[in-house]
Amino acid sequence: MKVLAEGAVHVSRRCYECSRTMIGRRENYQYTEVGLKSVTLTNVLVYHCNCGAIVAELPVVNELHALIAFDLFRKKTILSGEEVRYLRKWVGYSATDLAEATGYSKTIISRWENEKKNVAKESDRLLRLVIFAKMLENFVGEEISVEGKKLPHKVAEVARLIKTLNLAEFLHQIENKHEGSMPIRIDTSVPDPCLAVQ
Repeated sequence: MKVLAEGAVHVSRRCYECSRTMIGRRENYQYTEVGLKSVTLTNVLVYHCNCGAIVAELPVVNELHALIAFDLFRKKTILSGEEVRYLRKWVGYSATDLAEATGYSKTIISRWENEKKNVAKESDRLLRLVIFAKMLENFVGEEISVEGKKLPHKVAEVARLIKTLNLAEFLHQIENKHEGSMPIRIDTSVPDPCLAVQ
């Protein structure tokens, strides 16, 4: 670790590409690896190497991906194709699974995700509901014991999640507009990242 004159702290690590030293500093980072062009992480430790390699040190990735998904659930306009793809993959659905769950064809799902066709407002609502239901299934899933001992705790957690998202009221208020992907900014330096979604 090296402290610079301005008081900024830089850290170093070995480059995966060329084995030279990479220098790290806190900065904003376009998190395109998640499949969305519009996610910016702020205050992330990002390492740069002279060979051109760039590596970001990401916070708890599962929680980060959940924050992105919850932000997308709250989007006030119709989901873009890349947002539909992100949510589908996040809950573990294949395009075939999502097609079966919604009643749409796999071709329609593909056309939405590749932005060859816009999602209609009614389809957007159905997609959000189906993905939300799958998320709840994943969340509750196997952690419930056969005897049901963990069920009350899980039901309470799910109820808090539903109340936080206020999904029923929100689905009613979705505007019938296509604005592309929603910009998402997450400050990774805040101890509770749930408070940092901007």
